[in-house]
Amino acid sequence: MNDRNKKTHVERNVKVGTQEITDAKTGEIKTINVMEIRQTDFNWNKVWLGHLLDALDVIGNKKIAVMNYLLEIRDIKTNQVFVTQRMVCSKLGTSLQTVSSTFKALQSAKVLKKERNGVYILNPEIIWKGDTEGRMDILLTYKKITQVEQKKGKITHKK
Repeated sequence: MNDRNKKTHVERNVKVGTQEITDAKTGEIKTINVMEIRQTDFNWNKVWLGHLLDALDVIGNKKIAVMNYLLEIRDIKTNQVFVTQRMVCSKLGTSLQTVSSTFKALQSAKVLKKERNGVYILNPEIIWKGDTEGRMDILLTYKKITQVEQKKGKITHKK
């Protein structure tokens, strides 16, 4: 069974109730309202990215080297990658054709989205470092880009 097609998601549980506490000064028992909020991620595997990338580099595929480079240079807070394909070619000594086909494959697999020239964003449903709240913020940005792309696609088809 292939688990890679399972979606990652966040669940938020809120429990509201009451709790009895003892006032330390008076010894009086008081009933107070309590709200417990728990957020959990599902379908995630913890992977030490540095070790994984080192292992993939040993395999020696140029496309893996491109992905590795994108992960290394991404802005951890926004998942953005500020780079052009020609810059990647120059840095890695790889052909433009290899870099271009890698970018296209990552975009087709919904791992990478182009925000504008020289600015890409890695899908936070797949790659993220940080807490759930930060991931949710970046996920909204990622989805907005998808909506804009879809609208552009509909406008282009109408012509």
